[in-house]
Amino acid sequence: MAEEHLAFEYFVSEKNGFLVASLIGSLSGSAVPKLQELHSQIAGSCDSKKVILNLRDLTLLSKDSIPAFAMLQKTVREKEMTLKICGLKPGVRDLLEKTGILRVHEVSDNLQIAIQSLTTERKRAA
Repeated sequence: MAEEHLAFEYFVSEKNGFLVASLIGSLSGSAVPKLQELHSQIAGSCDSKKVILNLRDLTLLSKDSIPAFAMLQKTVREKEMTLKICGLKPGVRDLLEKTGILRVHEVSDNLQIAIQSLTTERKRAA
């Protein structure tokens, strides 16, 4: 059975220095403006130093959306925030690895593991 590709949307939750952005549906070229909205929201965040991109419900990542996704990652890194990407489906992971924008130390299997690893990092830094 083919996987259904829903329209792209995202949800953001900020709490205790964490910003979790859950990306849902199909991230194609036509969805780039919405991804840029998320980019602006993250760039404007002053309270969060830990950013998690939860891709568990991202059904498709097209090649034409890669530059906008890479810009989102770059902004997080330039703001000296810690980034974790979790819930990568095999096709999405393969595309991100082939383009070279996926950093192994930024990948977690799921949201719970991403939060735990960032909480552990925070305790070590204190």
